[in-house]
Amino acid sequence: MKERIFIGTGFRIALFDKRDTNHFFAKDALGSLLRNSHLYMSDFILFETLTYLNCSVKRHDIAVRFLTEIRKSPVTILAVENIIFGKWDMNAKSSGIDLISILEGYRSFFSLRGPAS
Repeated sequence: MKERIFIGTGFRIALFDKRDTNHFFAKDALGSLLRNSHLYMSDFILFETLTYLNCSVKRHDIAVRFLTEIRKSPVTILAVENIIFGKWDMNAKSSGIDLISILEGYRSFFSLRGPAS
């Protein structure tokens, strides 16, 4: 069974912003994550990443490329509204996913990288 990994904003930004100090780590890790894991991110992270790439990096073209690649990728986008208002349980039971497992996967992702330097 594949491990469930929750991908955060920092990882997504590092993939698309070559100036990010974690850019090469993120690019190296992506292939392994795609092969060995089910990847998840929230809709909030999607919008936060788009905003950062468009407004802070000031690269609309990179923001558009990010969104295009997300649409083609196997990443599951979780609606935060469903989690907050209790609608997530119905979906989780039918898909075999629960929030605790996703959060444990999120913790596991950061343990792959090792301690912060």
